[in-house]
Amino acid sequence: MTVEPISGGSAVLAAQERNLVRVSLRTSGFTTHEGQRQWFEGINRPESDIWYWQFVDNDVTRGVGGLVNIDRANLSAEISILVFAHHRGKGHGRGIVRWLLTEAFDHMNMHKVWAEVYDCNPAKDAWPKLLEGYEYVTSHRPDTKYWNGQYHGSTFYDIARS
Repeated sequence: MTVEPISGGSAVLAAQERNLVRVSLRTSGFTTHEGQRQWFEGINRPESDIWYWQFVDNDVTRGVGGLVNIDRANLSAEISILVFAHHRGKGHGRGIVRWLLTEAFDHMNMHKVWAEVYDCNPAKDAWPKLLEGYEYVTSHRPDTKYWNGQYHGSTFYDIARS
C-alpha cells in the first residue's frame, strides 16, 4: 500500500464515504463537496493541527486516515481513519492504523496518540486487534454520542509510545 497526502479526487470520495458512516463520527452532519474541499485546503500545512493521507493499493484508494487535534506542546494527537465501504474487512484498517502510529511516534515525535470509538460504530470490536503490539489503556465514557434518538457511549484508547 502506498501513502500520499490526500488530494482533490480522494477528498471528494472521502466526503461521499464519510456521509455513509456518520454513525461513527464525532461530527455527524452531512458534508458537501464544497465543505470538504474547504476543509482539505486548511490541512497538511506545517502550522496545521490536522494531517491527512490517502492509502492506495493497486491505484485504488482504500481509505483515508489522519492525525488530528495535534498538540505539539504535549506531544499528543488523535488518530482518525475511514476505510472505504468496499474495502472493509480486508485488513486495510490495520495497515492504516500502523502507518499512522509510526508516523506519529517515529516522525512527529508524539508521546501519546488517542482514539475515540463510539459504541454504535460497527468497527468498534476491531480496535483491540488493530492495536496488537502497542501498549494502550482504555476508558469508557457513557452518553458521548447522540444518534438516531438515543445516546451511545465511547471507548477511548490511549496509545503510548513504546
